[in-house]
Amino acid sequence: MCFFLDDYNLRLFESGDEGELINLLELCYGGWLKFDITCPILDYWRWKHHDNPVGPSIVVVAKKGNQIIGCNHGIPLKLKIFRDIYLCSQGTDDAVSPNFRGMGISKELQNMRLDVEKKKFWTLNYGVIGDPILVKSYKKRYNYLPIKISNLNKVKDIELHLDMVNEKDKIFKKYGYYFLSYLNKIKISNHISSINFDVDIIDINHFDDSYDIFWNNIKNNYSFILEKNKEYLNWRYCDSRSGSYIIKIAKQGEKIVGYIILRINRYGKKYPRGYIVDLMALPNFYEVGYILVQNALRYFDKKNVNIITAYFVENSKYENILQTSGFMKFPNKMHIFYQHLNNDINIDELIREDPNKIQFTMGDTDWI
Repeated sequence: MCFFLDDYNLRLFESGDEGELINLLELCYGGWLKFDITCPILDYWRWKHHDNPVGPSIVVVAKKGNQIIGCNHGIPLKLKIFRDIYLCSQGTDDAVSPNFRGMGISKELQNMRLDVEKKKFWTLNYGVIGDPILVKSYKKRYNYLPIKISNLNKVKDIELHLDMVNEKDKIFKKYGYYFLSYLNKIKISNHISSINFDVDIIDINHFDDSYDIFWNNIKNNYSFILEKNKEYLNWRYCDSRSGSYIIKIAKQGEKIVGYIILRINRYGKKYPRGYIVDLMALPNFYEVGYILVQNALRYFDKKNVNIITAYFVENSKYENILQTSGFMKFPNKMHIFYQHLNNDINIDELIREDPNKIQFTMGDTDWI
């Protein structure tokens, strides 16, 4: 399949393109990955875009002569939307060489990828945007997914944080953080300290069949959630090429009742950051989430991590768990846009859903 834009050739990815693609991504992003990995970057690309158990990514490239000057990737994912599970995609790793920008190449690349996905009868494409300039641009062209996300952070030493991130208006922000921290301490002090569930917290490096029992018990409680069976989670978090994740599960006997996934990003060597990448508990096991977060905080404290970040749906029980654990809401940086490919599901109906029936976390993006 080929399209032509002036003297640029647009085509689907071919084996052998990987090296050029990575060079282009590194050029355009000033270093493609903003988090640390231990494998060669080519192995990471292959993990991300080739070895996904849902299927390989749809990758479209733009070439001028023998040079790849643009690319666009679509990662296939399964989304449970209301009652059914649909094959969808997350648009990511979109890049055009600086010398060829402003010519419409990026739009043509995306249109070609979406055309391919439509022909495969995929249902929905979504993209997660953090850059404020891009957010303004996307609002003009795409639908905004009606899900409100909270950017939650726990900062141990506020002065250290402000020094390390070079924030402007430090005095104002310093005392603003202190005030928010004080309010959160009141919340924590008012939180019921007694835990009603006797659970064991176990570190694992692989999800086994017992996890799928947990998933089957929880999935129908959601109107919007990524399909997170053991095959998907083993690819996402347990393959060494994806990075170093800490996985903790809560068990009652042999029964899994919750899990939490953590990561420390040491890309900024002078100031590593901690992340709560994902968190789930069985229905009516609210306190298990609180226990898992407390265990995670002790882990980060031992690793001398000063700031911990998590993204959860606003007004959900998970947001409350984080806030009662001392996390503060910062301005949201996660904006989700979508396009229908086939089967026009009324996504806007999600705005009427209970926030506890919607799950979207940092792990559902490729940010970390």
